[in-house]
Amino acid sequence: MLQQFLEKQKKILEEEHNVEIQEHNELLSQNTSIELQQQGYAINKLKLKSTKTGLYGRTLCTFAHPHYSKKSIENPQLQKSLQLPESKFSNGDNILIYKFDTYFDKKQALENGVIYKKTNFKIIISFDKDFQPNRLQNEVISLVIETNEITYKRCAKTLDQLSQKYSDSNFQGSALIRVLIDGDDPSLQNNFVKQAHLLKQDTHLNDYFNQNLNKEQKEAVEFALKSPNIALIHGPPGTGKTSTVCELILQAVKMGMKVLACAGSNIAVDNIVERLQKQRQWCKALRIGHPARMIKEIYESCLDFQISKTPSYQEIKELKREIQKKLSDLNFEKSDFQRKKIKDFLSSLRQSIREQESVSIKEVLNETQVICCTNTGADDYIFKKEMKNFIFDLIIIDECAQSMELSCWIPLLKGKRAVFAGDHKQLQPTIKSLENKKESTLFDRVHNQFPQTSKLLQTQYRMNNLIMQFSSQFVYNNQLLAHDSVANHSICQDLDLVLLFVDTSGAKMGENVCEKGSKYNLGEADLVSIIVDELTNLYKKFQLQMDSKGEKKNALQLVWYGLMILDKLAFQMIIDE
Repeated sequence: MLQQFLEKQKKILEEEHNVEIQEHNELLSQNTSIELQQQGYAINKLKLKSTKTGLYGRTLCTFAHPHYSKKSIENPQLQKSLQLPESKFSNGDNILIYKFDTYFDKKQALENGVIYKKTNFKIIISFDKDFQPNRLQNEVISLVIETNEITYKRCAKTLDQLSQKYSDSNFQGSALIRVLIDGDDPSLQNNFVKQAHLLKQDTHLNDYFNQNLNKEQKEAVEFALKSPNIALIHGPPGTGKTSTVCELILQAVKMGMKVLACAGSNIAVDNIVERLQKQRQWCKALRIGHPARMIKEIYESCLDFQISKTPSYQEIKELKREIQKKLSDLNFEKSDFQRKKIKDFLSSLRQSIREQESVSIKEVLNETQVICCTNTGADDYIFKKEMKNFIFDLIIIDECAQSMELSCWIPLLKGKRAVFAGDHKQLQPTIKSLENKKESTLFDRVHNQFPQTSKLLQTQYRMNNLIMQFSSQFVYNNQLLAHDSVANHSICQDLDLVLLFVDTSGAKMGENVCEKGSKYNLGEADLVSIIVDELTNLYKKFQLQMDSKGEKKNALQLVWYGLMILDKLAFQMIIDE
């Protein structure tokens, strides 16, 4: 069973990786640097402006227009020329650095890094330890989006780890592996799970942190806490899946468990952390990962911020100041001997920072009950260095049905039991290889193999009965229920239809592609415009009948939002043509 599983997962991983590499190579070979910038995949003609030291001894380098300075951007006449061009770049993206040229060859890349922060005028790139920024000091460079090699390497390593741990009967997650790989009965006793961490079958929770949970949400929490190996929380749209997951985490912490909460996307992880922050007095959550990939609302929970609050941080700051001074000296030093001497000293300082940060991280971890990260983030430096061989009492994977199975195994190999939350009836994870698109997810596989391990959240708080009927009937086997607060909700009583599908096939509304690669359809846009006009007239008529200012505001907002979309679409069409 194991060998067959490993071979299948390896094939999926390799095919997906090969497609990504092929797409990236074609992008570089078929487009000039100017064309890449026009399509948003590159930013050209930048210069290194400053450097500083971040967490783990990372080097943060700021790049901007060659004439950029704090003084220059205060000049209104210069601002436009100094702005970075529009691009597909976002915080957390992997990038390659090249000397500016007509074409780029991946083999000639100077460095690779991660976008730490991007503004209208500058972009900050994070580089791994021991990076020497002086080699870029006098270069005019280009930044180009790169394929994510880190994810591939982490998933490949996980296959090897799974093979090793499968054969280790002393591994505390072995029972979970046997359930998921060999199909062992998930209700069997798990000898590695403490009895104090299991809710007894004949008991119920008396106190809930969230007093607004409904009956089935509470049942899902209890069901997960009673499950010795695996449990699924099936949450269709609007059913409060994340609220249920957060309650489960809090109850697990209350029972004395150490929890690792993951998800396939950064935004899903941040959503959990943001909610847990409101229960700080009961549960301390730590967000692991690159700060560039997190929303600002949860920054106080990220590792960088937590380290800054430890007693050891002052010494780290002093070491970083010393590094800045030496980097400045390096820029002006001409002697090869002295330059080597400074570089050696810099390496020594960075090692001192890493050692001191290790002390700080241990201080933070001692006070943490829940660690939150993405699936692939569960192989972050902190897990390999500071938490090597640590086994969590409970692994929770949110959005499990939107994650590739292999990525889920990265956190799974760090725990005794697991809870998967998601909805396998929604869109599957983004897969580029045509061969792999038919593969099911881990959530789907376990749901089909062990339906008794799944709890469905039926009550949704998002749609009225009429809108809900379609998805309930065709997707959820008529199992969804609309909560009383939304069951009969309607913005406009005069609207006969609540859901409208318009089939445009064969109507000669062909799709077009602009120079930047974006797709648009003028015929469908005209059709949408007509429908919005009809809705606008209905809303205007409906507003005259309403007494509540709040309801008026809602109707007006909807009309404005629809018109705003059409205005933007019309503007884009003019630009494209």
